[in-house]
Amino acid sequence: MRVTGNLSYSLSEAERAERDKRLLQHTSETSVYRQVLLTGVLQSTYPDKIQSRAAKPVGTRSLLFSAPSSGINVYSYHPVNIEGYSIGNCYQEDYYSFLEMGYDTDVLVIGAGPAGLSAARSLTRMDVPFILIHREKSPCEKKVCGGFIPQRALERFGIEDFSGAYPVDAVRMRFPGAEGKIVEFKEKVGVNATRFDIGRAQLSSIDDSESIWSETEATRVDIAGDECLTRIVRNSEDDVISSKLLIDASGANPVTQRFVSIRDRIPNTSMGYAVQYQMHLDSESSVLRGVNDFIYGSEFSPGGYAWSFPRGREVAVGTGGLVDRVRNSEKRVEEFLEHLLKTVEPLKSELGNATVNKRESALMPLAGIVRPSYARRLILAGDSAGHCSPITGEGIFYSMIAGELAAITSKDAIREGGGSTNQLRVYEKRWMKEFGSDLKWGLWLQRRFLREGSKSMGSVFLRSKKSQKLIAEMLLGKRSVRNAIIRAAPGYLRSKI
Repeated sequence: MRVTGNLSYSLSEAERAERDKRLLQHTSETSVYRQVLLTGVLQSTYPDKIQSRAAKPVGTRSLLFSAPSSGINVYSYHPVNIEGYSIGNCYQEDYYSFLEMGYDTDVLVIGAGPAGLSAARSLTRMDVPFILIHREKSPCEKKVCGGFIPQRALERFGIEDFSGAYPVDAVRMRFPGAEGKIVEFKEKVGVNATRFDIGRAQLSSIDDSESIWSETEATRVDIAGDECLTRIVRNSEDDVISSKLLIDASGANPVTQRFVSIRDRIPNTSMGYAVQYQMHLDSESSVLRGVNDFIYGSEFSPGGYAWSFPRGREVAVGTGGLVDRVRNSEKRVEEFLEHLLKTVEPLKSELGNATVNKRESALMPLAGIVRPSYARRLILAGDSAGHCSPITGEGIFYSMIAGELAAITSKDAIREGGGSTNQLRVYEKRWMKEFGSDLKWGLWLQRRFLREGSKSMGSVFLRSKKSQKLIAEMLLGKRSVRNAIIRAAPGYLRSKI
């Protein structure tokens, strides 16, 4: 029944009194929505701070007013007139839910990288309602990444055969003072692909594509009471999404970090910075083999390493290091990269006629285990949670696992009727069990490289063909970091512990 003007209610006098009491008592420091009912018409005593929307559907509803910490939402299924901060036309039944909770979706996912899309895939398969928002027109359209995906990720998440994937079956390592070492494998150990193609492959595995909202940006997040309110900009219009839980997979500087206190920002001593060229070989050039290059040494990187990941006649070539070392370096990162392309064989010969189609840069967390990765009603996944190898910079596999675990944890928390820190703590235990060891030992190895130099470490880890293969398997995700260190240099490890 549509009600115009003064509203009629089926609530009892006692229920209306309790509702009005909660409205009057509500006060929030972050967003004031103190409201009163006068002559049956909802009005606000703080009209300059009230949230109001008209005819802006989220799912099937439009949120008119929200009082987060009191658990009160007012919805409309039709346009409304807001004159003098009153409601003109509404559905009567919306007002019956004053004492209940209403949500636009169970889980809101921010970010369409490997973690966000993996979470969406799992939520779809578990029949958990969700909305995923991301800023690009297509997932990962502008994301900077070398683009190597280890075979274990392809198999676990069912994306082995997709357009734009180029098999990798060898790795070439170069350390200062030593010749380059190439390790070949009898089988494919992974693929190189652009992040656009990776995102498209992940997206194809999500049945509920209508829940993926492109070109949508989260501008504010408020977690109060029993809901998460996320302000967004979509199609140049402001909107609000109400959800039970939020998964932030928005990147190395997560959106929620500005509004929700979980942990300190990852410092520059543990944050990586990389510059990468996307290069193209002309049609007369030979197609590049599936050999991924890892080049170490201070002349090619400011305390990190350089890489070359080929994709047929395309190749991603980059270099980087920790932000503090980049800032203190006398050379710009681009100079390291140019020097690499002019001096290191076989890259110099292979890419001599290549053109640079795109120059790009990005931050990546290289901090090892970063905790906590959750708060009340909020889970961080992927780069947002620091899920990136401190020694290789590879994070796709870890992010996919984290997204999956975030979805499973969300489903469990919703089933238990909440999203408290105690209920979400299991998420951190789950990802620690899956790949926490790699992050821990990757950081251990990173610090030794920085302290003792890549030349010294290279002589330790590449002294035999056996150890070369072990390290190659680690770089390509076939072997855990801890296992590779122990087996490649047991004497060295014993001397350092």
